[in-house]
Amino acid sequence: MKKLMLSIGLLIVGSSICHAVIIRLDNTGSPGLGDNLDGIGVGVTPTNVDVPEIPGLSITIHSIGPDGGLNSTAISLGINGDSDLDTDAFESMSAQRATFSFNQSVSFTQLDFTNFESGEEFNFAGQVITNSDLANGTTDIFNFATPLVITADTQFSLEAISGTIGIEAFDLTVVPEPTVTTFCSFVVLLSLLYRQR
Repeated sequence: MKKLMLSIGLLIVGSSICHAVIIRLDNTGSPGLGDNLDGIGVGVTPTNVDVPEIPGLSITIHSIGPDGGLNSTAISLGINGDSDLDTDAFESMSAQRATFSFNQSVSFTQLDFTNFESGEEFNFAGQVITNSDLANGTTDIFNFATPLVITADTQFSLEAISGTIGIEAFDLTVVPEPTVTTFCSFVVLLSLLYRQR
C-alpha cells in the first residue's frame, strides 16, 4: 500500500509540472487568471500578474487599447471600452487589442472562445483563427494542429480581426527547461519501477 501511495504521489508531482493546465480567463476560476487580469486599464505600464493555476508562472500586460481596460466576467475576457457594444469581448470595430508575455516559455494546445460567429476572425499570437477553424464550426473550441510555443518574455497579442469575440480559457503547458524534462522523465520512470517492486 505504501508503494502504491508513493507512486501516486510521484505521478501527481510529475503531472503538475509536465502536463497541460486549463487557464481560466473568465472569472469562473477559483481563483483564475481572469480574476487577476480584471480591471487592468489602458495606458498601463508593463504590469506582472501571477497565473494562479501554475505556481511560478506570471503574465505581463504590456498594452491595452485603444481605450478601456480588461474585463473578466462569467462569460469571457475582453476589453470594456468607452464606446463598445460588448464589455467582455474584443471588438474589431473598436480595434481592441491586448499584448502580453509570459515569464517562462509556454505551449498552447487549445483555445476556448465565446460568441465566435460565422465569418469572424481572431488573431491569437499571430495565428489568424476563423469560425470555420473551430471544432465542428460551432463549439467555440480551437485545437492547435501543432502546439503553439511562445518563448519566455516574447510579446504576443489578442485581437478580433473581424467581429466581436471573447476568450474564456486556454490549455497551456510550461515548456520545461532541460533539467525539468529530465526530472519529469525520472519521476515517471521511478514511479513505474517502484510499483513493480
